[in-house]
Amino acid sequence: SREYCEEKPMKRSICISGKVAVTGGTGFIGSALVSQLRNIGAQVRIIENLENSLKIEDGLLRCRYLVHLAATFSPSGTGQEDENFIITKNVLEASVRSGMSKVIIASSAAVYPAKPSIMPIPEFLGREGRPNGPYGQSKRACEDLALEYARKYDLCVVIARIFNVYGPGDASERFVPNTIRKATSGQDIYV
Repeated sequence: SREYCEEKPMKRSICISGKVAVTGGTGFIGSALVSQLRNIGAQVRIIENLENSLKIEDGLLRCRYLVHLAATFSPSGTGQEDENFIITKNVLEASVRSGMSKVIIASSAAVYPAKPSIMPIPEFLGREGRPNGPYGQSKRACEDLALEYARKYDLCVVIARIFNVYGPGDASERFVPNTIRKATSGQDIYV
């Protein structure tokens, strides 16, 4: 059955029927998403223990949607490729077993090459180009895995390549707040 939402003038209308599970729901992006979902009346369950797909499956009970935001990032890249892949695999396995309606996988702009050969960057370059560093490689592997689960198990998967996020509570070393800080203090900005 399809769900329809009636647009109300001057207000966004979002229709969510069913409980939403969120991995990484206490992180920077996840906490903002959880807050917004709750503001529109959605029931939200944050899933934190991602090492075991059976425990994830328990967390998905009576949930209809899953937003997978959990990931590890370290500038050195040490171990994050394996960890991100294993966590995503566990999430996808649990989603298949629990009959999840839709799984949204957070990816990253890092799947695109650091120095793209084409500007503006076409979306296909995120599938064909060399990812930007270990984090980009880990997110590309997670995208590939999610697409394989979509094909093999007829799982409805959406991949969201998230770029420069910012907002309240953002750490100053991130791109946008760091650029604003430099601009307001008269420092040079390099992009």
